[in-house]
Amino acid sequence: MSEMIERVARAMYHRAAMEVVKDLPNADREMDGWTLLLSETSREVWRDSARAAIEAMREPTERMQREFNAVLGLHPGDNITCSAALSRMIDAELRSATPAAPPQP
Repeated sequence: MSEMIERVARAMYHRAAMEVVKDLPNADREMDGWTLLLSETSREVWRDSARAAIEAMREPTERMQREFNAVLGLHPGDNITCSAALSRMIDAELRSATPAAPPQP
């Protein structure tokens, strides 16, 4: 399983869970709902959403391209682009993620 996909899935779940309980005075905001409340099937739904979110970042914005160039000291016309680098990093992460087998009834 991809560490990045798991990290994004947990962050997305946590953000959604905090939104649900924000107005509940006795809600346990420290409870690990990911582990304690969600079935493996539900966690896989969050992982699928995380994969989609990561995939959506494949094409960098103009701002991302400028920052990439600045960090590496690149100039327009140099042979490497943020888009190519970002695509390769995303591909590597998504390739490392083998989808979980569906739960057996």
